[in-house]
Amino acid sequence: MARFITNQNQLLKDLLEVRKTKNPNHAKMYIFTADDAHSFNGQEPGRIIVGSSNLSFQGLEGRTEVNVLLGGTFVSDYTEAAGIFNQLWNEAVPLVDSSTKEAFLEIVIKHTWLERLPAPYLMYIHCMNILRPAPKL
Repeated sequence: MARFITNQNQLLKDLLEVRKTKNPNHAKMYIFTADDAHSFNGQEPGRIIVGSSNLSFQGLEGRTEVNVLLGGTFVSDYTEAAGIFNQLWNEAVPLVDSSTKEAFLEIVIKHTWLERLPAPYLMYIHCMNILRPAPKL
């Protein structure tokens, strides 16, 4: 839940946008762009991680994944990866952006258990039903 709340705050501040590629795409490419102070006068514009990891606990720590770090002085790797990403991004369908964020959050919050806890008595009844089901008549 904490992860969603963080993403919710980013979405509300227009720091997060979600798009879906038109064609199925299972690729994972993470691009980190260096600001001017850290790009070594443009010689190192950023880094790219390409591999099998999803951005989840299982993808980052829970199981074995293989990723490759590219960048450094290989400016062409960064430029090519950024070009691929930008092409996919520009052709993708926006799912959530500044014009749809309120409706998206309303739907997500309305149709999930996010930030809603059942009454303790209802939880007790639910657990009792699971642990000790009523006899069949």
